[in-house]
Amino acid sequence: MVLKMMMMMMVIVTLYLNQFLHVVVRELDSLRQLNITSMMMMMMIFLNCLIVHHRHTE
Repeated sequence: MVLKMMMMMMVIVTLYLNQFLHVVVRELDSLRQLNITSMMMMMMIFLNCLIVHHRHTE
């Protein structure tokens, strides 16, 4: 049951992240110098959110 929930979460998160990254990339195209740093920051924040959420559900 928990595994199924996790799978659903991953699918939703992947879809959401896809949309999100498209927007971010489009934004960053106009701010080229911040490209890599911003991507790294976004990923770190996102991973933190995932870990916190995972801890909560357990």
